[in-house]
Amino acid sequence: LDAFDRKVLSTFVGPDGRFVAFPAQAKKAMVLVRHALEAFEPGVRYSEREVGTILRRFSDDTARLRRAFVDHGLMERTPDGSAYWRTRGGEEA
Repeated sequence: LDAFDRKVLSTFVGPDGRFVAFPAQAKKAMVLVRHALEAFEPGVRYSEREVGTILRRFSDDTARLRRAFVDHGLMERTPDGSAYWRTRGGEEA
């Protein structure tokens, strides 16, 4: 992690590992998104329920994080949303 990422994480992640807030600035929000993405293994398919369970470690707003993963190409999902997996871009995150 670079100094910017460390600063963002120290500001927005509490001692329990949960996000205390989502930053308004997109660049800072992406630091949190990439941080949460690390909880998912490349090559593994996760059910929607599993994704929600993992994301609740970080925030109760699991839908926001799931959308960010998909919108930024870090994860893909089946058309019905029943399964999620990290994309090539997510592996590089």
